[in-house]
Amino acid sequence: MAVTFNPKAKRGQRYHIERPDGSTAYLPSVTEILDVVSKGEALVQWAAGQERDAVVEAACALYEDVKSVQKLAKEVFASTLVARIGKVKAWRRELEKAGEIGTGAHKLIEWNTRKLLGQDPGPEPPVSDKSLWAYMAWDDWRKSVGFEPIFMEQVVWSEAHEYAGTLDAVAMVNGKRTLVDYKTAKRVYPETNF
Repeated sequence: MAVTFNPKAKRGQRYHIERPDGSTAYLPSVTEILDVVSKGEALVQWAAGQERDAVVEAACALYEDVKSVQKLAKEVFASTLVARIGKVKAWRRELEKAGEIGTGAHKLIEWNTRKLLGQDPGPEPPVSDKSLWAYMAWDDWRKSVGFEPIFMEQVVWSEAHEYAGTLDAVAMVNGKRTLVDYKTAKRVYPETNF
C-alpha cells in the first residue's frame, strides 16, 4: 500500500492512500479534522490573557516614553499604542514560539527513538535550549516507564471514517503495548487526553 502526502493542501496535511485493490483515497489528516473542533474555554482564556498582557505592557512602555512630554491627545496616544502592539496577535506569537519548541523536542525524541530501534538516525538535530528541556523531560519519562519502541512514525487511516494520520510511536510502556503521542505542554489538557 503506497502513501503520499500533499503538504500544499488548503488546510492541514492530506494523505493519498493507494489501497490493495488499486483504488485510491485522498484523506484529510486527523489534525485537519480536529482543527474544526473547539479547543475549549482554556485556550480562549489563554489567548485573551496573552492579548491583555501585550496591551498592558505596550501601554506602560508608551506611558514611560511620553510622561515627561506634553499631554498627548487621546487619538494620538491610541494610534501610537496600536502601532506599538503591532498587527500580529500576541497569542499567535506565543503559539509560534511554543510550536517551535515542540517541533524541536519532537525531532530530538524521534532521533533518539530511531537509535533505540537500532536504525540510523542520521545527525543529531540542532534544537533550542527550551526544546532540549522538553526532550529531557521525555527522556526522564522514557526511563521511568521502561519505554521500548516497537515502531514509530507510522501512517494509519480509517476506511470507515475516511481520515488518516501519522502516529508518533507504538511502544512497550510499563510492560504494556501502548500508542504514544508526544505533546509538549505544561499539563495534559482535556482535548489531548484520550
